[in-house]
Amino acid sequence: MAKKKTPYYNLINLREANNLKQKDIAEYLYVSARAYSYYENGERTVPIEIWKKLSILFDKSIDYLCETKEEYHPKNKK
Repeated sequence: MAKKKTPYYNLINLREANNLKQKDIAEYLYVSARAYSYYENGERTVPIEIWKKLSILFDKSIDYLCETKEEYHPKNKK
């Protein structure tokens, strides 16, 4: 049975709330935009080093970033 991909909604919502593109974050992480897209969409395992850098970038815990449920609601989202 194939593993169902599970997007990391908190990563997606934080990126969008900060007006960042996948390419921007990929450059920060020193990975390709495609690799970051795979991470964000749950298509590849995210290395712990990447989680650490994302935690610093967004000032959020790794536990929070790893959530796969849509729980982040930016206050000033337009």
